[in-house]
Amino acid sequence: MPDPFFTLREQQMLRKLAGFILPLHSPDNGKDLYDIVGYLQNLFTALTQNPPSIYRGGPFSGRHPKPGDPPGDDDFNQFLPMTRHQQLAWNFRLNGPDSVAAQPFIVVSDEVRKTYSTGLIDLISEGLRRAIQLEDGMAPRRVMAGVLLSEAGGDFQIMFFQLIAEASFSAPEYGGNLAAWQEIFYPGDSLPAGYTGNQISDPDPDAQRFPIQPLAGILFDFAVAFMGGRKFK
Repeated sequence: MPDPFFTLREQQMLRKLAGFILPLHSPDNGKDLYDIVGYLQNLFTALTQNPPSIYRGGPFSGRHPKPGDPPGDDDFNQFLPMTRHQQLAWNFRLNGPDSVAAQPFIVVSDEVRKTYSTGLIDLISEGLRRAIQLEDGMAPRRVMAGVLLSEAGGDFQIMFFQLIAEASFSAPEYGGNLAAWQEIFYPGDSLPAGYTGNQISDPDPDAQRFPIQPLAGILFDFAVAFMGGRKFK
């Protein structure tokens, strides 16, 4: 287990900002839905692991065995080796263009440096620093989470929204999804059991699954807002 990537203060701010965008707990039963800190910890330290903890295995997780079969091994807990190009791409994404410029046969153009000047780790870390600095500087007065999110910057907001979606709804083995699938009635990966022909062709007999649940409604609202759109009732 790698050392904690975020300080306790950064963890607190991550949860505050994430909870403003998508609730950390179920509006219905209070269950923890996702762990943004755990997800980002795993992502930001992925390239320090051997093999890198980016691509998980498969095809079976053991969540849905065939009827009558015992649960199988969780192949999602195994990480797949990465090619050199994959490692370079992820290093670029996480650590920015300077992290790959020194690699053999790699040339990073000025245009690329200008367009992608900052890696994801630095972008999130800098946004957290700015939000923490604002909140601590205003103490003991309370600063609304929306104001802190604005202070973190536009690029931070765009990427943070995407990371929250990944943390919430990706496979639980990536360290973020705790109960978000259950909240939106998604059963998760279905192999090897799969679905019967009737399950595919017939309407779901449970009518309660059709209305948009509170968590999904909140996610849709914020998706529209962050993409600059308008919501009509």
